[in-house]
Amino acid sequence: MIPMHERITESELLKIVRQLDIDLKTVVTEGTVVSYNVDKVNGTVGIENNKVIVTNPENGGLPASIDVVLPLILKRNGVKIDKETNVTASDKFEWMVGELPLFTIEISADKMEAFFLLRSKHRYSWRLKSHPPQAHLTIKAEEDKEALLETLQLTDVMISMRKMLITKNIKPSAIFNELQNSTYKRITIATGVPPMPSVDAILELYFKEQVEKQFIEVGGVINFRDHRHIPSVKKGDIIAKKIPPSDGHVGYDVHGQLVKPIPPKDIIVFPKEDVELLPSGEFIAQRDGRPRLTGKDIKSLGISTTYVVTGDVNLASGNIVFAGDIIIYGSVQDGMIVEALGNIYVQGSVYRADMAATGSIHIRGNVIGSNLYSGYYGVIFNRFFLNTKKLFEQLQLWLEAAKLLLSIIEAKGKNIPIGQALIMLLESKFHNIPLIAQEILNSLSNIREMKKVEMDLFKQKIEIFLNPLQISQLDSFGSIQSILNFLQEVFNMIENSQESNVFIDIPQCHMSNLKSNGNILIRKEGCLQSELFSKENIIFYDHSAVCRGSRLEAGLMISAMSVGGETGGDIVLKAGKRMTIKKIYNGRVYINRYFKDIEEPLEEIIIYSDNKGLIIQHEGGNPR
Repeated sequence: MIPMHERITESELLKIVRQLDIDLKTVVTEGTVVSYNVDKVNGTVGIENNKVIVTNPENGGLPASIDVVLPLILKRNGVKIDKETNVTASDKFEWMVGELPLFTIEISADKMEAFFLLRSKHRYSWRLKSHPPQAHLTIKAEEDKEALLETLQLTDVMISMRKMLITKNIKPSAIFNELQNSTYKRITIATGVPPMPSVDAILELYFKEQVEKQFIEVGGVINFRDHRHIPSVKKGDIIAKKIPPSDGHVGYDVHGQLVKPIPPKDIIVFPKEDVELLPSGEFIAQRDGRPRLTGKDIKSLGISTTYVVTGDVNLASGNIVFAGDIIIYGSVQDGMIVEALGNIYVQGSVYRADMAATGSIHIRGNVIGSNLYSGYYGVIFNRFFLNTKKLFEQLQLWLEAAKLLLSIIEAKGKNIPIGQALIMLLESKFHNIPLIAQEILNSLSNIREMKKVEMDLFKQKIEIFLNPLQISQLDSFGSIQSILNFLQEVFNMIENSQESNVFIDIPQCHMSNLKSNGNILIRKEGCLQSELFSKENIIFYDHSAVCRGSRLEAGLMISAMSVGGETGGDIVLKAGKRMTIKKIYNGRVYINRYFKDIEEPLEEIIIYSDNKGLIIQHEGGNPR
């Protein structure tokens, strides 16, 4: 009897199948075990007749993959392939070639030149490069040299130029030569005609603006009265000549559009009363003296007068204020003030004094505990300038406040006299106006060789602010407005006295403050515990000159000898462009916004900066 077996369920059968090794099958036949392997088959991809042919994997094999090389653009099922991608036999492929034009034409930024660059003389049909099937394929396109589509002609280039509106000075021969003997380099195929530039006005000066050597020794004795070394002219001398500006000529670009030259810059120069301007543009001195050019946008050319102090400037002589050059044979003593609308020359020393010159300052002796200001700084630190400008600003506010007060009172249906309104405001809010006026009057007493008529007129205008009764009797704002106009003329005159190419020239300084919008020149021992500021350069000349415990700042360059030391305090050097230093012991150095602390001695160095930071280089050596 055949034994009966219980039927296996479908779920039990599925569980057993899952436990089997999928690569190894076993068959039991009459007690014999037979085993065999089933191979995986990977997918493939190949190119044949411009088609992408894909086979799918079998038995768990890997799918085929592709990537693409430009200029071929290949899309799989409508999506551009830009990285390695798996593909299947059911995928739909489209392809095209993003080819470059046969040539390009470029126009320069100023439109004065047009350039031609040949890439290829011929255009061919493209095809997919055939390749037998493989698991991964990099698909490429290639030109079919047997299928010529186009050959570039001269007319093709000319048509493109016409479309780009290139019409002037075209060079067909250059294009033709490039097509025949191709270099595949950019060539010029059209040019405009640049405008002839304008010529700016020029002011030729027939005198030196700077003193080359301000003190001359003859036989060991100072000959300070010898003015040959100070720029000087005689009456009738030609001191300058203005050459007027000249307009340029119009040009045109490759499109034929007119290109106008930049208009020339003119120089406005007014002769002062001691200089005559001839129709030829020549300026003639009308008296002896030092010629001086002042002003910025609008310049003035005149002959500076000179005030001479035969001895010291002290309490006996009083402060010196002069609208011209000041020459001091002696020294400037403690607490004194010297202000010049011109240059200042001092044979002796300067002790704890203030000096301001709209020109340059030359000192032969020591400078100790003093303030020296030249050029622009000689203007803004000039007491007369500061006080007249301060009074001008206060009077403007006072006048506006009075007008506002009157309008408020009138709005209430009432009124008060103008003088009463001015007095009320003067006593309540503008009580500093009389103080400033008194300062100006005090300064007037120091002004040398001012004409009496001018002096009396100035006093008359200023003294009103010290007389409340006179103010209270004013019935209009006209008097105050006329004083405002007068004050503006005064401080504008001082401001326009600023000279160009100014400098401070001294042997040494100690515990002093120097400011110049030109150079600062240190001729001998150097500087100790001082602050020096120059819009241009600070230069030490003597090889043994020292710089200790000081702060130096120059808009361009600092050239120093011995910097820092064991004593003398902290030192800071700042320069806009570069420094050259013979020896530095310690200190902080700046070039623009970059800085470095020097903590050990360095010799013969140049310091500058690039866009990465500060560079210290030994002269003739490599940066460190």
